[in-house]
Parts: sequence; structure tokens; C-alpha cells
Amino acid sequence: MTSLSSIVERSEREEGQSAPSPLPRARPNRVAVIGIIAVASAIALLPYFLFVDRLAWWLAIAPVAAGVASFALRKETAEAATQPSLGEWLLAAWSAVAKPAIGSLIGLMSYGILYYLVKLLIAPILLVFGAALNPSTWGFWGSIWLAFAGGLVGATEGAQVLFRQLYPREAGARSAFFPLLARWKLLLIGAMAGVVAVAVMFWLLDPHGVALPVLLSAVLFYTGFPLAEAGEEAADKAQVKIIDALAPLLQEGGYRIVRAPRTGKAEIDPLLTSVDVLAQGDDRAFAVQVKSVASRAPVEWNEASAVRTAATLLSEEVRSDGGAPVPVEPLLMLVGGTVAQSLQAFSQRERVLLVHFEHAADAIGNPEELKRRLQAAGLALRRVQATSSVPA
Repeated sequence: MTSLSSIVERSEREEGQSAPSPLPRARPNRVAVIGIIAVASAIALLPYFLFVDRLAWWLAIAPVAAGVASFALRKETAEAATQPSLGEWLLAAWSAVAKPAIGSLIGLMSYGILYYLVKLLIAPILLVFGAALNPSTWGFWGSIWLAFAGGLVGATEGAQVLFRQLYPREAGARSAFFPLLARWKLLLIGAMAGVVAVAVMFWLLDPHGVALPVLLSAVLFYTGFPLAEAGEEAADKAQVKIIDALAPLLQEGGYRIVRAPRTGKAEIDPLLTSVDVLAQGDDRAFAVQVKSVASRAPVEWNEASAVRTAATLLSEEVRSDGGAPVPVEPLLMLVGGTVAQSLQAFSQRERVLLVHFEHAADAIGNPEELKRRLQAAGLALRRVQATSSVPA
């Protein structure tokens, strides 16, 4: 059984082959991503440790965050063909400050709550019995764990999100920060304004007071958060989770899986971008597109036309062991929205298999229901003793 990716690999080995080579993969720079998370976490938590005057403790943030990020990235893979540019790395680095900065804000807030709780309520009561409590000590020990936990959670989630933004799943795609470079003048003005604001704060405010750490944490969060939001993946998070739930189910059903299939042919690959998964069996294959719709808006027929075209093109590329073409059938998995009458009519006329879930949780959290709906749509799933997955 031969998949699309093996066809591309075989064509590379053939002498005198003149077809364009498949898109190369960019080797992910994990060390750089881990380093960014480590430095960003240290910068983000600096205001809290500056306030509690524990800079020696602060030195442990970077190595701990690096270890957490390394663990979080251990299973991450990428299909991107291009390494991020320096500008993309810089934007990614500053966006990584946003999530651990929340840990600093939580630490400062919890310190203040515990400090005044002890000072105004608990300490006066204990003073009647001749006992004394130091509000600063209670504020520190009660808040340090929250600040640390918030920073490490931000490092864990931030590492995975940042890796996926820099190295998308889709073959040939640029990083999610690439479109932002077109607004470099606005970004430069914002960066200069942030630097000036921080310099003024350090000049006018007491480093050990309350105002500087709070304002500094706010500046770090509100300058990094817009970049983090703007750099979110083009694909919806729920859509990615659905694909992750669908792929192993297809493997168990006897299909070989190729995510984001590409042929390496410039005249074909742009028309394959709608296909999230190519599932190939012995005598048939399926081009699957997962379409996530946030609202209840009707989804019209044109949403199925792209996967229909892609399936037709893939039918000429996928072949069995004997060299015979394997027909590829289109399958549109719609999550959210409503199926418009035009989409229903188009699917029946053009033989596009259609699976609809009202909510993403129904598809992600219930594999038996997902399997049942796939089978009802016409995709045969069978249990086999051994299956394999071929990376795109």
C-alpha cells in the first residue's frame, strides 16, 4: 500500500526525474524556543521578586522554566518549510512574556491580600494573647507559590503555543508572526514607547515600593498580550483538537494517515490546502477537511467545493501497491454552524461525505460517536492488527 508521501519520496530517487521536489521541512529550533520561554519567564516575574526583595530566588526562574518548556515540547512536531526570520523571532520572544506575567500579577495581588488580612484582622487578635505575626512574612510565603505556579503554567502553555506559532502544522506555511512584519513601523513605535515608559518608571518610582512592580507587570502583560493574540494560529484550537482525535481513529480503522498532504508540484499543492488529513486504505482513500464555525450561521455549498477539487486531484496521485490509481473521496467534517440547503444539495450531487457536529466537545470527547457518524456518512472503519502512520 502506497501513500501520497511515499510517492513523493520515490519520485525523488528516480534518476532523471524532472518534477519539482517536495516542500522541504524546516528543522525546528527547539533550543531557541526553550531559551525564549526561559528568558521571558524571568523577565515577566522580575517585578514580583523585585517587590519582595528576593532576587536570589529569581535566578532560579530561568532554569526551571527551561526544564518545563523542554518537557512540554518533547512530542511537538512541525511541517513548516521555512525557518522564522529574525523579525518573527523577536515578535515571538516578546509575545512569550504575556502569560508568565500573569503569574507576577497574581503574586503581587495575593501578597497584598495576605499582608492586609494578617495586619488588620489576624495580628490584632493574636496581640491580645501576647503573640505577634509579621504581615510581610505571611504575604511572602503565601504569594511566592502562586507567583511561581502562575509563571510555570505560563511557561508550559507558552512553550507549546509558541512552538506551534513559529512552526505551523501546515506544510509550507510561514509562522503566525510573519503577517505582523508588514506593520513594522507601528511595532517599532510601540516598542520605543514601552522602553520609554519603563525607563520613566524606574527613574521616578521606588524599586521596592508598590507602584513600580504593579505598573511594570501591567506593561509587560499589555505589551506582550496583543502580540500573543495576533500570533494565534490561523486554525481554530478546537479544529486542531478534532484533527488530533480523528487521525488515530482512522488509523485504528485500517487507514494510513498523511496530515496536510502535499505532492511537491507547484500547480497542485495550492489546491490541496483545504485537506487536513488524507486517509488511504487498500482500495479507497478519503480527503478530509475539518471546518470549524464559531457561530450558528448557515454554511453554504462553496465550503465543500475546495475539498471536492482536492480529492479529484489526489485521485490522480495516490496509487496502490500494484500501481493502480486509488480513488479519493472528499469528506467535510463541519463543527458548529448549520448545514444550509445548498450545502446539503451540493454534497449529495457531488458525492461529498458530510459529517456535522453542533459542538466541538461532541467530536473531541466522544470517539464512539465520532466513529458512528463517520460510518453513517459512508467511511468504512475496520479494526486491523497493525497500522502505521506516514508523516506528511
